[in-house]
This record gives sequence, C-alpha cells and structure tokens, in this order.
Amino acid sequence: MTVTLRPHQVVAIEDADRLFNAGATTVCSVLPTGAGKTIIKGHYAKRAYDAGETCLLIAHRDVLLEQISDAVCLYGVP
Repeated sequence: MTVTLRPHQVVAIEDADRLFNAGATTVCSVLPTGAGKTIIKGHYAKRAYDAGETCLLIAHRDVLLEQISDAVCLYGVP
C-alpha cells in the first residue's frame, strides 16, 4: 500500500531532516491534533526498516500504540 503524505507532513519531515542533518540529536516536531503525526512516525519507521536499522516508537497511551501500529502497518513495516 502506498501512503501519500499531505503537504504539511512533507514539510514537517523535511524540517526535521534538515535539523538532524545539521547535527541535532533531538528534534521535537509539533503539529495539531489530526495533522498526522502518527503517519509521520510511520514514515520514519519505514525509512529505518528499509535501511536495516532499528526504530523504537513509544507512546504513553494504549490508543496511541494502536494508532502507531496501524500506521507502520500501512507502510508495510512488521
């Protein structure tokens, strides 16, 4: 399945990548409720999976864990 990111999600990913590439080790991306932060997490998990790297996604609520699981499944990440 192909996931099509919305324009603001692409910008958020590009902004975070730019900071990481500039040497930042911690980046906090802030988006409003419903903006697709979980899909962005899925995007990063897919990139790590494709590169053979480990990616750990953590959430403090069961419902968020279910959403994250659904998002990474959309990307085909086991």
